[in-house]
Formats: sequence, structure tokens, C-alpha cells
Amino acid sequence: MRTHTAKYRGMIDRIMILFTHTDAGIGDRFYHRRRQLVKKVGSPLVLTAVPAPLGHPIPWAHAHTPIYQDPLFLYLTGINQPGCVLYCTADTDYLFLPKKDPKYEFWDGHRLGCDDPADAKAVRAHAGIEHVHDSATLDAWIRDHATAIGCHWHELETPIDDYLFQFKTALALQHPHLNLTNIHDALWPERFMLDTVDQADLARAYQTTYTAFANVQARWHTVASETELAGILIGELLKTTPYGLSFSPIVANGANATTLHYSANNASLDPNALVLLDFGLRWRGMCSDVSRTVPVSGHMNPLQARLHSLVETVKASTTALAKPGVTIEALNAHCWAAIHHGIQTDIIRHGGTVTQDYDQRPHNVGHLIGYTVHEGDPLRSYKNKPLSAGMAITIEPGFYGHVRMTINGTVYEETLGIRIEDAVVI
Repeated sequence: MRTHTAKYRGMIDRIMILFTHTDAGIGDRFYHRRRQLVKKVGSPLVLTAVPAPLGHPIPWAHAHTPIYQDPLFLYLTGINQPGCVLYCTADTDYLFLPKKDPKYEFWDGHRLGCDDPADAKAVRAHAGIEHVHDSATLDAWIRDHATAIGCHWHELETPIDDYLFQFKTALALQHPHLNLTNIHDALWPERFMLDTVDQADLARAYQTTYTAFANVQARWHTVASETELAGILIGELLKTTPYGLSFSPIVANGANATTLHYSANNASLDPNALVLLDFGLRWRGMCSDVSRTVPVSGHMNPLQARLHSLVETVKASTTALAKPGVTIEALNAHCWAAIHHGIQTDIIRHGGTVTQDYDQRPHNVGHLIGYTVHEGDPLRSYKNKPLSAGMAITIEPGFYGHVRMTINGTVYEETLGIRIEDAVVI
């Protein structure tokens, strides 16, 4: 049987997943983030973790997902456990946790509890939170201590009805006296400016992803289907990180690559086609997101090479423009105008024809990336805000459509998708 020390160390590995055992002063890093945010909002904060891990309460939907936390909660605490609530004032933090449940831990492993001194010690050391309370006392605490409070949910014209909005709604019903403020706008820009630790982890995430893809390419000749290729890709990614994938990969060959979020990954590979792969992994708190489009046979035909070169050239010119003060919308304008111009000059003016299911812009040129793959918010409300130094964004131009063209007397015709994606730190 494991000793208590071994069990405690295992808990650190799984719940305090952002930290190594040698991280010194890591709790101060999170403490200062919370102080900065409370000061900017001007009132106490109450923030929820995800209510349950992936797959719960649907046991048969369990998946290998070592990190599943709300990105803001992870950014402020580093705690990778569902069912927690964080309450912050100008100078003090309180973490609300359920009591220990030995039966739960027998099935699912160690979980931080409000009544375990070792857990309170871990929370102090690794998250910089001095006070741990019972989740059952949260409502009484808010009733006794708060009249105005900051909370977080996603909303433009209408809110997204997810766990964040449901938590806010429950607070409003339980505490009608509360003046609830959405802190969403206060998160910009500091929340998305990666510090040196995050930038190092992001670099490691991308280096590891590139290594995994190189290993996939070395086994390319053995693959006959998207399914096999997806399996090899996932295996190589998981071999290089203990922190899991950042999302389920896309492996789409031929016309399948014109579906942006293609997920079947089950078609045979056409030896004459291109295959688009979109994949990523986590390294500690940071995610990677990479896209590559490569020929199944190892060689592109002249039409494929022309289109791939166009996307690659536009990616380089768009990346060069990604600097502090520039907006993602400005990058959008440059990217898609350049792709459109290239299609006109490289294909249509040479007698080619192009059919696309969109008007110039199939998707945004990129997105913030960090504690989650699509950082910021799912509504992209930040795309008109100027980027700041330390932010990380993806650059991912693409082309999707049907093309017919005669090159050197040979007619080439196919439906295909091409995307090339990497990240850049502003």
C-alpha cells in the first residue's frame, strides 16, 4: 500500500498539474494575478471551476483528459479539480471545497477536501490560498460578506448557457440583494499576456508537437486510411506529453478537408490527394494548435503545389504583421485579401476555375491560445481589440474549394482543403 506521502505526491501530480515538484514561489504567481484582477474589477470575485470532469455524470463518456479545468480558474489558481469555487477580496482568497469522500476517492482517486490538513497545505503552497472552507457554507458566506460581486460568463446579444452562466444565474436567484457584475471585459489584456513561465511552457508544447509530427511522417508509408493516420498521430502526441491532447485531431484527405471541423477520420486515403491534419497537445498549462497539409503520396501535383505555396506565402506575410497594437481583425483583412488576390492571379487569370462555399473568409485567420486552445471567449469578441506583448495567437490561413486548371497541357481538377497553422507570441 502506498504511504501517505506517496499518495500526497500523486495528488500533486494530478490536481496541481501545472507545477513541478521544484517550482518555488509558484503560489505567489497566482496570488498576484488574483490581486491584480480584484483591483481592476473593484469588488470581490466569486468564480467557479468546472462543475464535473469530462464525461460526468455520464460514466460511459469518460475520456483520457488529464486537464479539464475552466481556463480562468486554472489561470488564477492552477487547481485542476472540478466542483471548486474561488472567492477573492482585495487582499484575501478563500477556496470552497467539498468534504473528503473516501468512497469517491476509492473509485476516482484523490480529491482536495476542505477537512484535510494536507490538502490545505497543498493549496497554500501551490495556489497561494490561505483559507479553505466547506462548499456547503458558500451561500451563507456570500450572504454575510458581499453586496456587490464580480462573476464571469460569456455574453454578447445573448449569454451562452454553459456552466458559467448557470452559476451566475444560481447566485442571482439565491442572493437577490447581490449586485452581480460580469468581469469579462476586465480580463483584457492582462489575462491573456503570458508570463515567462507560460511562454516557456508554450514553446515546449510546440516543440513537442513538432517532434510528434516528425515521428508520424517517418511512418507515413504504412498508412492506408484516415483512421490509421489519426491513431498514429494521437499515439505519437501522447507519447511526448503526460498532460494530454489539447483537442481531438482532424485528419481529412481530399474533399473531406473542405469541412472545417471534420471529425469522422474514417475514409480511405486517396494516394493522389492532400491530407489536412489539425492537432495539438498540452504542456503543463499551455496548449498547442498546429495544422499541416501534406500529399498522401509524398509528392504534390502542380495544382496542389501552387495552392499550398499561396497559403504558405500568406501565412508568412500575416505572421510578419502580428505585432503589439495590431488587431486580429486587421490580420483577417490582410490574410483573406491576400488569399483572394492569389487565387485571382495564380489560378483564374491562367484560365482556371474556382468554386468555394464562402465569400473570401472561411474562418478567422487565428485566435488567442494559451490555457485553452481557443482562448479569450468562444464569441471572438476580442478580435477588434489591439494585441499586447506577451499574447500568443495562431496564424492559420487556408483555402477550401473545387479547382480546375490546365498546367503545361495537363488538366488538374479536385476538391480540396489546405490549411497551415502555427502560433506566434506577440
